[in-house]
Amino acid sequence: MSNMAIELIDIAKTYKSTICSRNSHKQSITKKVKKTVLNNITFSVPSGQVLGIIGRNGCGKSTLLKIISRIVKPDSGIMRINGKVASILELGMGFHPDATGRENIFVKGELYGFSKKEMSDKVEEIIDYSGIREQIDSPVRTYSSGMVGRLAFSILVHVEADILLIDEILSTGDMVFSFKAESFFRNEIKKGKTIVIVSHNVNVIEHMCNRVIWIERGELVGDGKPEEICARYKNAMSESPEIIVDLSNSGDSKAQYKLAQLYLHGTYFEKDYDMYLKLLKESADLGYIPAQSEYGNYLLSKGREEESRPYLESAALKGSEQARFSLSGKDSFWMNKMIEEIYSTIIKEGEDGQWLIRYADFLSKNGGDSSSKEKSYEAYENASKNGNLDALNAIATMTRNGVGTPKDIAKMERILINASERGDITSIITLAELYNSGLLLGKQEDRAFQYYLAAAKLGHQKSMYNVAIMLRDGIGVSQDYSESNRWFSNYYRSGFRTHT
Repeated sequence: MSNMAIELIDIAKTYKSTICSRNSHKQSITKKVKKTVLNNITFSVPSGQVLGIIGRNGCGKSTLLKIISRIVKPDSGIMRINGKVASILELGMGFHPDATGRENIFVKGELYGFSKKEMSDKVEEIIDYSGIREQIDSPVRTYSSGMVGRLAFSILVHVEADILLIDEILSTGDMVFSFKAESFFRNEIKKGKTIVIVSHNVNVIEHMCNRVIWIERGELVGDGKPEEICARYKNAMSESPEIIVDLSNSGDSKAQYKLAQLYLHGTYFEKDYDMYLKLLKESADLGYIPAQSEYGNYLLSKGREEESRPYLESAALKGSEQARFSLSGKDSFWMNKMIEEIYSTIIKEGEDGQWLIRYADFLSKNGGDSSSKEKSYEAYENASKNGNLDALNAIATMTRNGVGTPKDIAKMERILINASERGDITSIITLAELYNSGLLLGKQEDRAFQYYLAAAKLGHQKSMYNVAIMLRDGIGVSQDYSESNRWFSNYYRSGFRTHT
């Protein structure tokens, strides 16, 4: 007998679809196209392993789970499954919308291979576990998505299966349900069950799994330790020019704005001001607030006031202070000149402090062009030389994003560490999150714990919670249940509120 619960060799799957269009003579034309969803996927899952699958929408994750659960047949390849499989895939799959929750328990039980008598013995336990007893005799079509997820999960809990396939269930329901689901999976892991989890919540995947695979455009592009693969994935999603271009071409307004900035600053691509303006306008036309404000200010600077107004008004109504200021009219230009004169005086006289911060804040919020951003960075940097924590934080953010200065992640880290050592809680929390997520700085759980602990001691509520979790699970620090409980108590005493 193989010790592999799941074995996939060269699994491929394509779907056919029909696209309708019209030619120049307004005649309907239909065209059949093939889309490759999975392309020669090969991997195996040992019994007892918890495997996470990550990737963007449409990459093939859910199709892969349907193939493993034998709901969908692959076009080619070899699949071996050793053990009984239970799954929660698309929300509500296997439920009849007009049947009650109680009736659907029996329907779902039959799909899992249980007799009506066997399900009768389990039905009350399933209802109690789901927490929806008051609605259990109502049609499922009247349930919220959270209730459907709770019912499906409760049935799964009471199924004796060797392999569990889960698609996004941990993101369904409230915090109490999420803790209950997580507790169930921990117990199943201890029993040696094989679990495959698909989720867009990379933090859940990283926390729950001991191996992760990453699928991109139907192909396996990463397979390894959760902290390594998840960090690579997060960086790719936020930094990869290929993915930014891909998202931009698909009409993502935020990606269009990011790509515009890359062309403006010559990052990854040769500087191209025309392309910058083209992408900026596309993003603004789709309603992305920073793009609307920036493009409106560009038009204003060219004397095209009537063209600029719709963009600035839209951004202003959505909360953009920069757009609101620009709409104040000609006075804004006189104020710019006045503050430029003040700044020249500051530099000549060697003064420091709040005048520099005010000037930098003004340009940061109200300067629409790259020159204003560079001057803002210079002013913040001058203020930071005198130890101003607000200025240190500002230049760290600008250095991270390449605003007003070349992008430099190592420099950003040094600035944040400097500010943290001076007691700046914003910098402390930022470092903790970066080290914990693996984004930009790489996964460093021990350093993440130390910074969360520092923030927790300063009274930051979410950091108290993170410290408690890391002590409980031994993440970045030795397990210490006593200390974990103490920090949980501090967290609840500080005033419980849901956090993300």
